[in-house]
Amino acid sequence: MLSEALLDQKGVRTLQLKTPETDSSDAMFQVRTFRSALRVAVQLEFSGRTSLSGKVSRASLSGPNQQTLRVVAARQLDPTSEAETARIIVEAEALTLEARGIYTLELQDAEGTRLLVLPGVRFPSI
Repeated sequence: MLSEALLDQKGVRTLQLKTPETDSSDAMFQVRTFRSALRVAVQLEFSGRTSLSGKVSRASLSGPNQQTLRVVAARQLDPTSEAETARIIVEAEALTLEARGIYTLELQDAEGTRLLVLPGVRFPSI
């Protein structure tokens, strides 16, 4: 990561976000965002064994003034044991100025069906 300049001497910064209000039938999850020198990431961590209704195949991060970040990875990690939680991790390229502002994360399955739209995504400041 250092040789690729993905990290600098400041390392990775983390920010815990509040999730929007959901009713009891929706999956409960925690949101954390991360920032390094050239990338940002969003991690959704689902409580228990709950997750989304489908498999994530596409992700987008759209922000102010029609700005979108180039998503380089979107992974859905299902728990392998009862103690683990299901996680979805989305990584995007973002310079310091690009990572400012409030973004909306959208997750879709292979058919283009929206699995989740999460507004209010912010990234830690450097």
